[in-house]
Amino acid sequence: MHAEILDQEGYTSTSVDESPVRELFPGIRLRPLWKGPTGAHANVLEMDPGTSWPRRDVHEPGPEEVYVVAGTFNDGARDYPAGTFLHAPAGSWHVPATTTGCTLFLFCPEGQGIRAPGLRARQGAQRPTKATTSSSAGS
Repeated sequence: MHAEILDQEGYTSTSVDESPVRELFPGIRLRPLWKGPTGAHANVLEMDPGTSWPRRDVHEPGPEEVYVVAGTFNDGARDYPAGTFLHAPAGSWHVPATTTGCTLFLFCPEGQGIRAPGLRARQGAQRPTKATTSSSAGS
């Protein structure tokens, strides 16, 4: 064993099950895993079946990396099954939704914030809605 690995500055681990859960919107939960000194962060996002983001999720100031761990994620345009990786460049947007429920690993290398009530909500925010087959692919 190399126990000195664990003594390296910044080397850390966390369990998703032990990470605090914060409900962003009804049926959509965020579990923060790590935050770096420059604002980069990693999270797990859990979305219950039939949930969707209430508005566009704009990627700023930098990109967002998404890995679909379980279920099927919809970005407002198409479905992505478990095992899919998405890169959303700075300035792009999507409208996260799921009909089946999904678990996502999110990484924001430049510290993009998650917009939700009590975080960095924008003026005129709406309540989330249950996704339907006609609205889950729209913006």
